[in-house]
Amino acid sequence: MSHLLPTISACFLVFAGISSGAAPSSSRPNIILVVADGIGYSDLGCYGGEAQTPYLDYLASHGARCSQAYSAGDGPATRSVLLSGYYPQHIGDGVLNSGRMLPACLKTAGYRCYHAGQWDFALDPRNAGFDHFYASMPQPHGSPVRLWTRDGQPEMKTKAKDAAAFDDGASGLVDFLQGHHTQNSAQPFFVYAAIDVMDCVAPLAKEEMDAHANKFVEGSEVLRQGRLERLWEGGLAVHAELSTPAKATVGWSAMNGDERRRFQQAMAVREAAIARMDRAIGRVLEQVKVMGAWNQTIVLFTSGSGAGVNFEMASNPIGAGASPADNWVAHIASVANTPFRFGGGTVFEGGIAVPLIAHWPAGVKSKDGLREQAIHSIDFTPTILKLAGAQWPKKSGDRENPPADGLDAGPALLENKPIGNRALWWQTGVDRAFRLGDWKWLETKDKTQELYYLRADRSESRDLAPANHERCKEMELQWGKMLARFKKDTLELAAPQEKAGSQ
Repeated sequence: MSHLLPTISACFLVFAGISSGAAPSSSRPNIILVVADGIGYSDLGCYGGEAQTPYLDYLASHGARCSQAYSAGDGPATRSVLLSGYYPQHIGDGVLNSGRMLPACLKTAGYRCYHAGQWDFALDPRNAGFDHFYASMPQPHGSPVRLWTRDGQPEMKTKAKDAAAFDDGASGLVDFLQGHHTQNSAQPFFVYAAIDVMDCVAPLAKEEMDAHANKFVEGSEVLRQGRLERLWEGGLAVHAELSTPAKATVGWSAMNGDERRRFQQAMAVREAAIARMDRAIGRVLEQVKVMGAWNQTIVLFTSGSGAGVNFEMASNPIGAGASPADNWVAHIASVANTPFRFGGGTVFEGGIAVPLIAHWPAGVKSKDGLREQAIHSIDFTPTILKLAGAQWPKKSGDRENPPADGLDAGPALLENKPIGNRALWWQTGVDRAFRLGDWKWLETKDKTQELYYLRADRSESRDLAPANHERCKEMELQWGKMLARFKKDTLELAAPQEKAGSQ
């Protein structure tokens, strides 16, 4: 454990005396939900990575870490799932843009709701239930320029990758919580922070760059092995080995000097960005401490997907002109997602397996606890609503809303109780996957089907499809039945909206 939490002593000093803070007047917990796009399974210090993440490490050592947490496969899809409790293919953009989201439900239960970071929907965040927001808003017609807006007032136009804007968003959350403390302390709060880790990039001085880059001179293969051993030690990769790199990837020993240099420098930038993200989260946590709300505040941290091979193209000038075929880029993704295959945008474990940390001093029964239950991003909304004593609306107009796709994972996170043997479903682009128990079936864009028994082979190294045709057929059939139900529900939910819009 000492290797997995290399900076934890600093956090004990940071949070000294934290447990003595007075609980808020409300008996319902405050909730902070952080989703960081582009964080691979092994990027955080408490998941075996090299980056200094003392705040997240502290949360992990005093809460629960999950070894089988899953995203929807890409950032925007996961963020829609986190705020809805449905697979993105189940409800469509129209339902989300109508405002029927998690914060709106929490408001009916008396919560004040605050948001900072990425926003993916057409409606104003206040119409989704947020009282205040500082968000990077999408612009029409697919424009790459996003508008940073605070409570409806534009503050700047910038590309999505902007470290100053990211810091302003963190400052906005601190401001919102300070206002909450002085004006609304009798009410519980919900904070939703959606972070693209590469928004945290800031120019590094040459000396700083060199200091970081020197950590990675041994190359990706040595880094992956080190991360795997730390994951083994922490119980986070018990049934995993190092996956085989993509066939098109040239091994570290065959890479030329320029590619190695690019890898080292890009890893340095990535490490600095992750550390900056951790510090920003820490600023929000420190404000909660000052408010005396720590014991009654739940913090949930996860990632929108595994790290993708294109993650730094838009933000890292070192990588300008690189393509996914460049070996050094693929090596970064393979390190970030250790020990799994491929990365974000795929349905392999490297694309969908993510870190998940849950911390609640008054609620988590076993500190520094490992959770091995399979928990999906569809579970966040049902879990949060249950903890908050809030309800999902049963009807939308004349139509009954379908039950949430997720389930209440609170017993698993807080008390390490088992979760039922339910099916989990994915579609990313044309790739699709289905997990039932420890079996996982998947099909990629070339129509190749694969089957893995994850209890013995979490790294998806041994394809069992050739010897299990009937199991593959049955899992493909069940995948299709779920999609058919999603389409039926989506059409029924869209009907009242279209009717209302025509009046």
